[in-house]
Amino acid sequence: AEDGEDLHQVRQQDSTKKTHAAKNGGWEAGGKIRYLLFWDMCAFLVTVAVMVWIMLTRPDFDWVVSHILFACQVGYGFLSMPFFLFNIPVLREALTHSVPSGYDKFGRLRAIEPPPEKPEQVLKQQLEWLERERARAHPEEQVAAPEEDSGLTGLLHRLTSMFRSLFGFEEPEAAPGGAAAQ
Repeated sequence: AEDGEDLHQVRQQDSTKKTHAAKNGGWEAGGKIRYLLFWDMCAFLVTVAVMVWIMLTRPDFDWVVSHILFACQVGYGFLSMPFFLFNIPVLREALTHSVPSGYDKFGRLRAIEPPPEKPEQVLKQQLEWLERERARAHPEEQVAAPEEDSGLTGLLHRLTSMFRSLFGFEEPEAAPGGAAAQ
């Protein structure tokens, strides 16, 4: 009778866990990625089974086996396509509910720090280099100097016009009165 009571308790606990997981939409430790890992394991086993079967049915290791090995690699790559979603930055955070982190030089887990800001002199040198490269690549185009060429406004205007010309966007035409055409 005692074994029957223990079995009843285990079944009741399992039922409680399933009810709790169902209330949370199926999310529990491991979540729904467990199904993707099962998919990946099955895809791997199928491709390996196909490769082994072809290798065992061929009398010698000829060009067909090499081609089948390549075909299995391609097939496994296509079967791994659901994992591509995890490489898209916005979807990665939405699917994994995690934020980027990293380790410091002592092995402690730390939040990733932004890169240090570049000195203004370095930014000016990089801007001058970009302008020289643009002028070399497109000598027929000349960037009109903005009225206020100093400070952040001038830098922003030069960067904007440079990227517009690099990517093929046209500069907005100046309307009478100095305002940009809409």
